Amino acid sequence: MSREPKGSTMAKTALSLMIGAVAGLSAGCAPVSEAAEPAARVPAPFPPASFEGRQYVDRDGCVFIRAGAGPGVTWVPRVARDGGQICGADPTLPSAGQAADT
Repeated sequence: MSREPKGSTMAKTALSLMIGAVAGLSAGCAPVSEAAEPAARVPAPFPPASFEGRQYVDRDGCVFIRAGAGPGVTWVPRVARDGGQICGADPTLPSAGQAADT
């Protein structure tokens, strides 16, 4: 009959507890699929290339912020503190129907 020192039994117990804890934590973590994420919204219509403003409101009243410069400009949705996109603003450009009336 072999006798193990007291310290090795405690070390094995501590190790098995840590492995169990890590396994338990990782079991609840599932990868998020890209399909679950909402598609990034883009302005409709895009501002003309000559538009130089830092903020653009599309025809639906949704606000976008200019990111980048030159040919690398992208329009990022402006979001509220709750993470929802800010919409309901007056469009930056007149609609085609309004432009024809003036």
